[in-house]
Amino acid sequence: MSRLVGIQYKPAKGADPIEVKEGVLIDGFGLYGDVRCKSRRPLTLLSVELWNSAVAEAGVPGTPWNRRRSNLAAEGLPPLAGLIGKTLEIGKTVVEIFGEVDPCDMLEGVAPGLMKATEPDFRGGIWCKTVIGGVIRVGDEIRVIDGQ
Repeated sequence: MSRLVGIQYKPAKGADPIEVKEGVLIDGFGLYGDVRCKSRRPLTLLSVELWNSAVAEAGVPGTPWNRRRSNLAAEGLPPLAGLIGKTLEIGKTVVEIFGEVDPCDMLEGVAPGLMKATEPDFRGGIWCKTVIGGVIRVGDEIRVIDGQ
């Protein structure tokens, strides 16, 4: 079973992310309060298992997921590449998966080599848009609701 294990948002460009236990997804957009909520890639989701592989490969095991600055972190997801074009139910909300989040050079500030370590297998996460908004909470179940 897949579960939401983390939620965070950046209130402004250059601000540090704020980790929360619950948030609100806005129909057609992303996470309320996030600076990227209404951008082209309004919501990002990271697999904790893939992140842990990347940080171990970069020589910094145990680096927390929130250093990636993704909005959502999940455990137990199926392979992320297979989710493109599909929808996920997160609690009572629904999001559509559009693509891979490209690793950025900010990761080199976390650890040299981390950007390269996030390149394979969608380790940098995926981006989504909200189809059905509402409240999400850490611990919510995540289910693939189409294409499986």
